Amino acid sequence: MRPFLLFAFLSCTAVTAVAQQVINVDKDEYNAGNFYYNIGGEPVVKAKFIRLVEGTPFYVDQWQKSTIITPQGKVVKDIQVKLDLMDGKLHYLDAKGTEYIASTHITEVVLNDSVNNKDFRFLSSFGLPLLKEGWYVPLVQGPASLYKLFDKSLREDKPYGSALTEQKIITKERYVVVYNNQAFYLKNDKEVSTVLADKKGEVESFMKAQNKKQSHQEKLVETIKYYNTLAIKPS
Repeated sequence: MRPFLLFAFLSCTAVTAVAQQVINVDKDEYNAGNFYYNIGGEPVVKAKFIRLVEGTPFYVDQWQKSTIITPQGKVVKDIQVKLDLMDGKLHYLDAKGTEYIASTHITEVVLNDSVNNKDFRFLSSFGLPLLKEGWYVPLVQGPASLYKLFDKSLREDKPYGSALTEQKIITKERYVVVYNNQAFYLKNDKEVSTVLADKKGEVESFMKAQNKKQSHQEKLVETIKYYNTLAIKPS
């Protein structure tokens, strides 16, 4: 592996703006040039999805400017990246515009969507030891925390009459509750009250009274926030 020029501490190791926490990007800020002398990267294997006809392994296919936060709290701005949600990796462009896969750890990636004027924050499982490898969107954090995961899987089919196999990447949105030092990957809404068993009755009543027009994610966010208000009340 040859040394490549980008920022330090990138990782190998998903989405709404409402869930973001405020990041002090002025603290310990590094510009990209400070990192160009420290990073290693892996070459990209282009042949992996040569017959891909649907879907993408990335959050979005386009290169996006990002803000990178390292485990040491260092902040790097304006790095062009693609977030690979299938393999849990980060693709980046070096100073010459060559694509590589980051080979060292980071904690967070904030994708800057300049078109919609929104930022999308992803946390690496490197900093979330209870969770499976990948990138997670923090939605609620507290006594009970809620994360969103874009679960991607590869399907290969051979169309009728064709000698070639087509590839499709299927994306499913999943939600994870971290509570009592355990991670629960939810299969359905009913599991929420079972996970939060100490307030099961209150949680079930709250969920039954929710607005049916709300999205699945909005209901989960409201429920976990409601539980946290109960959890922090003095007994």
